[in-house]
Amino acid sequence: MWRSDDEMIEVVRGRAERVHATRRALATGVAAAVVLVSGAAVVVTRGGADGSQLRVAASGGSATSVPTAAAPVFPVATTTVPVATTVPPPTSVPPAAVPPTTVAPAPTTTPAAPRPTPAPAPVAVAAEPCSAADVVATTTVDKVDKAKYVSGEPIRPSGTLRNASGRPCLASVYGWTVEVLDASGARVWAVGASSTHDCPDPSDCSWPAGATEAASGCWDQRATATGSQVAVGSYTARITWSGPVKTSATAPFQIVPDPAAPTTTVPLNRCL
Repeated sequence: MWRSDDEMIEVVRGRAERVHATRRALATGVAAAVVLVSGAAVVVTRGGADGSQLRVAASGGSATSVPTAAAPVFPVATTTVPVATTVPPPTSVPPAAVPPTTVAPAPTTTPAAPRPTPAPAPVAVAAEPCSAADVVATTTVDKVDKAKYVSGEPIRPSGTLRNASGRPCLASVYGWTVEVLDASGARVWAVGASSTHDCPDPSDCSWPAGATEAASGCWDQRATATGSQVAVGSYTARITWSGPVKTSATAPFQIVPDPAAPTTTVPLNRCL
C-alpha cells in the first residue's frame, strides 16, 4: 500500500529511469563491439530509443552501415492511480442526543406579610351621666305571689338597677337604700349601702351599657324607732338608688294576723 499518491509516482518514475539506463548501456556495448571488429571506430552514431541507425566509420575506409540492434524492451508495469476529481461531501454525523438540561426553578421567596399597624390606644373619654329614663329599676319582695306575711314573719325586699341606655354612664357613686313605709308613707324601717369612687381615670367611673346593680335587705317587722312589732296593715317596700342613677322602685305587701296567735312564739333576730 502506498502511503500517498506522491510516493507512488516517485516509485514509478524511478523504475522508468532504470529501464532507460539499461537500454542505453546495451546500445553502447553493441557499438563498441563493432569498432573492435573493424579496427578503429571513427564515428558512432546512436539513435533514439525507438530503433534509430548506428553509423560506424573505420579509419581510411568508407562508412560502414551497421544494422540497428533492437534493444530489448522490458515491460514496465504501469499502475493507473485513479485521482478522485469529485470530493465526496463530508459525512454528516448526527449530533449526539443531548439530554435536556433541567433547570431547577429559582426558589420562590414569599414576601413577608406586612406587619399590621397597631391600632392607636383608645383615648379614655369621660362617660356622660345617665338619667332615670336610661335605666330600669325593679323592687320585689320574696312572696311575690301573695305578698302577705303574718306578724313576725321576715320580709326580704330586693331590687336591681340596669343600664338600658346602650351607652356607658357616669358612675362615680354607687348607692341604694331599702326601706319600708306604712300606709301613711312614714318610714318604719330602712337599711342601705353606698360607695364613692375617685376617678383619676374616666374609665374607673364608667358604668357599662347593660350592667346591673343589686340591692337587698331583710326586715323582721319591728319598727326602727321603737323596736317593737308593727301592727297589721298595708306596707310598701321601696328601694331608692343614689347612684349611678338616682331613681327608685316600690313593691307593696301586707302584714296579716297570725291564725295561730297568741300561741305562736316568734323568735328574735329572725333575719339572721
